[in-house]
Amino acid sequence: MNSIYLDTTTSSFLLAIKCNDRIECKKIVQAKRSAEILFPELENILNCLEIKLSDINRIYVTEGPGSYTGSRIGLTMAKTLMVINPKIEVYTTSSLLALSIGQISNNTIALIDARNDAFFALIKMSDVYQNSERIELATVKKYLDEGFRALVYEGDINSLALLEGYDVISVDVLSNMIDNESIYKRVLDYNDIKPVYLKGEGR
Repeated sequence: MNSIYLDTTTSSFLLAIKCNDRIECKKIVQAKRSAEILFPELENILNCLEIKLSDINRIYVTEGPGSYTGSRIGLTMAKTLMVINPKIEVYTTSSLLALSIGQISNNTIALIDARNDAFFALIKMSDVYQNSERIELATVKKYLDEGFRALVYEGDINSLALLEGYDVISVDVLSNMIDNESIYKRVLDYNDIKPVYLKGEGR
């Protein structure tokens, strides 16, 4: 089974291909022009693993929330490959769930920078996930003052700067995506591959 894992929803470009027991990854923090680097990086990893794009069986991709443009890049690739080869299985998950999964603490708040002193957030309280929402920095700080632990993407310097002075965990989201297949849902119709946007997201 050959699988692609892809997240382009934030400022980090995350790509991995799993071929049997081998995994090759590419992470670019504060990436620019993800659309331009996606296929060259994909080709590099395929060549390293000595397989072709036609050998891919599954695609695991985040659907947002996040950057308006970035959320569409990975999904567009998944949709295109599904159209070209209907045998490819496509699985999607929330970028916030990919960020928060696997944390032992019951009270966490997963955060993706939404600009303008705001975040896309997924709150986990007493082992139960709340609905994803866009919240202001002041509200985030209230949660942190109450003992919640903040989770951000590895290399997210903007969020780290906004949350300076608080206990913030930088998460390897790509590893989370590879290790936790339970967070995904399969998409059977390529027309259902759509980015998730949050009301008032300001991106």
